[in-house]
Amino acid sequence: MGAPKVSHTGRYVGIVAIVVVVAIIAAGFLVTVPVSSVATTPVAIVQTVETTFQTSTIIVTPISQSGSASATIWSESDESLKPNTYDSWYVSLTVGTDVELSWQASDSVNIYVFTSAQYSAYSTSGGSTTSPNVASASVASSSLTFTIAATDTYYLAIENPHNGLFGLGSTTVGYSSTGSETYPTTSTTYVTQTSTFLTSTPTVVTSTSTSTTTVTCSTPLWESFGSHTCS
Repeated sequence: MGAPKVSHTGRYVGIVAIVVVVAIIAAGFLVTVPVSSVATTPVAIVQTVETTFQTSTIIVTPISQSGSASATIWSESDESLKPNTYDSWYVSLTVGTDVELSWQASDSVNIYVFTSAQYSAYSTSGGSTTSPNVASASVASSSLTFTIAATDTYYLAIENPHNGLFGLGSTTVGYSSTGSETYPTTSTTYVTQTSTFLTSTPTVVTSTSTSTTTVTCSTPLWESFGSHTCS
């Protein structure tokens, strides 16, 4: 009988397996594969927003207008005036007023218009001081017009000069008189105007948004197994 035959097949298979494993491990270090990583980052968004609104402005403008008005200031009718006497009336008048005076008498009469100071001198003198005066006339029937130079109290005096001679020929005079004024007036009218316009106000608005970023990197084959984050 010869020596027993030894088979080396199992040894070779083991060696081949070891070589294959070593090759795979080496490939894991040398071969790289792409790996993706997703990162989520909060991002602040700042925006300027224009807010538009309507505004109205009301303007009131006064407008003055000049005019005139008339009124009766004296009115006497069927009056009787004895010889060497006078009647008087007074009224307050404003500067710039136009006055018209008219009278009708049965005989001639003396007509005087005085300011307050002039009338004081006339009355205290018993009717002898007749000058100065605003207006005057000595007729039976006529009219006078004049303009008031200063605001004051004005007097109308009507005299009967027919006292005769030593009481002879004296005459009582009947008369009627009227007077009117035309004075300046001012009226005010208010005009309202409305202006409308648009106004905008900038407002800064801040909001937060999420930004997602995907990063792809290469990593060795052996590291690609399991969880991996690119750095």
